[in-house]
Amino acid sequence: MRVFLSMQMSQLTREQYHLTWARAMELVSVLRRDNEVYFWNEDYPEPPEVSDESFDASDYLSRIAQADCFVAIVTERVCSSIYLEAGYALALRKRSAYYATRREVMPLLMRGIAHDDPEVKVVYAQSMDEIIPMVTRIVGNWSGHMRTGKHLQPT
Repeated sequence: MRVFLSMQMSQLTREQYHLTWARAMELVSVLRRDNEVYFWNEDYPEPPEVSDESFDASDYLSRIAQADCFVAIVTERVCSSIYLEAGYALALRKRSAYYATRREVMPLLMRGIAHDDPEVKVVYAQSMDEIIPMVTRIVGNWSGHMRTGKHLQPT
């Protein structure tokens, strides 16, 4: 299964970025046992200097389009591309899982879509220690359904 992983990495202090990046890479490592994973920040253990000219938006969006599923981890309600990415994945009808630290960081529409669509999940967790096994289980469930051709059932 091809997994597109998105995490809020902007507007973090340098220390927060390092901690978040390290935990994200733990998740990438676990997911890669059985899947292909794209995580844009993977090559940036230090906060990157990104400009409009250096960022290839077309390539980035094509990675979402090529993915079988979209996983986002949302920790704060801040101005972040993660919400645009989530909308794009939904528009493409990607299986999607959104992990949030609390209900308030997930937009009302996202919570409503997850309520109505069994292929969209909104999951609340307090830490990456909780999130890593949850993501692994949901992606594994989706992967199993892809192999058998079965439609996803609500969990």
